[in-house]
Amino acid sequence: MTQKAKCSLCGVEKPVGELNGYDPINNNYSRAYCIRIAECDSPEAKATLNKVLDAVSSNQTEEQEDSATEQEKNDWIKYQLMELAAIDKDDIDYGFIEIIGEDEEGREGSCEVEIPSIAKQALELIKDLQEKQKEANKLKADAVMDFVNGAIGAFESGFIDKPVLNLQQLHRSAQHHCKDNYGIDTPLMTETWGEKIFEECRKSDKTGDK
Repeated sequence: MTQKAKCSLCGVEKPVGELNGYDPINNNYSRAYCIRIAECDSPEAKATLNKVLDAVSSNQTEEQEDSATEQEKNDWIKYQLMELAAIDKDDIDYGFIEIIGEDEEGREGSCEVEIPSIAKQALELIKDLQEKQKEANKLKADAVMDFVNGAIGAFESGFIDKPVLNLQQLHRSAQHHCKDNYGIDTPLMTETWGEKIFEECRKSDKTGDK
């Protein structure tokens, strides 16, 4: 005969295999609760399920979207794509897929997500990443031009005698630029290229630093 006990939350009697928290030694089910949260008809279970579904639902409210971090959103989009890629095409019903989630105690919840919604979210993520890449490239380009303009400014101010730099001077100028503008110490030219190349690059400047 199958041993049964009651869920302490919903009060429904179930086989003990469908419950967590049951103490079989003392036959104590005061802390037992349904393993499958979706089958537990209690306010506590519904509240927990709502939290799970909020975390995995694409139909978040504007308030929830504002509170979610960008990383959480990106992780959720990637998780949906992974689920979609892994599902058998015969398991797709009317343009929906089912996604399962768990709370911190391992209890499950699920929601249905529209495939076009997943595609839309992925497209928005791709566009966002492309915009960020453009911004990063702009910063890189600005950094290069700022360095060159700094060298021109040094010539204009008299810190450089001639409007032509050899490679040793160029390297040294880049070191100063990184230190002064970004607080970054970069390796000496001799450390990266060795003494021989350093001497070749500084032939027109016998007073150059290493």
